[in-house]
Amino acid sequence: MFESYTGLARALLSSPPHPVLEGLGKKFLFEVAVGINGRFWVNASQLSTVILLGNAIQKSKSLSLVLFLLSETCSPK
Repeated sequence: MFESYTGLARALLSSPPHPVLEGLGKKFLFEVAVGINGRFWVNASQLSTVILLGNAIQKSKSLSLVLFLLSETCSPK
């Protein structure tokens, strides 16, 4: 069980799927259950994969902010 912000939980539950979940799903086989309270559960075949995925999902909020800022500052004008 991992904890995050409720804003990230809402983003993870949104449709279309969150880009981080989509990207991780292309590389790993896993299950994720997200609660609106900000907690999420990850299941994978190896514990190391569960930890890696949980950490990646937790950090995806700041990654999304970085990608947004880069797109705003680096876009052609």
